[in-house]
Amino acid sequence: MFGVTATLQAWDWGSTYFGMQSARETVKKLQADLAKMRLDVGYEVKTYYLNIQDAAKRIAVARTALEASKEGFRMAQARYQAQVGTNTDVLTSQAQVSSAEFNLTQALTDYQSALADIYAGMGIKNTSLMPN
Repeated sequence: MFGVTATLQAWDWGSTYFGMQSARETVKKLQADLAKMRLDVGYEVKTYYLNIQDAAKRIAVARTALEASKEGFRMAQARYQAQVGTNTDVLTSQAQVSSAEFNLTQALTDYQSALADIYAGMGIKNTSLMPN
């Protein structure tokens, strides 16, 4: 005796339909993630660019302040030598010179740091920033 049996599941078409729906939703999610990542990177690069501009402005201000403090120190020394000023005036002006030098160094450091950050944010390797 020979027999043939066949089975047919009536709801098999649903797994294919819902599998395709799931794949479409996965594609939409990945596209949304990509768009969000592009926005995040754009925001990051713009922030680093603004940091560069800010540091460049602070460098110019710090250089001007350093020149002014050096001139103040020179004048305080001249007044002290002419016995018109006190040694406290000389020491105070010397402290102002040191503070102005620190501010300039900090602004230069911030500029270099912002430059490195923007290259990293853009994903570009800048060999001039690497140590020898």
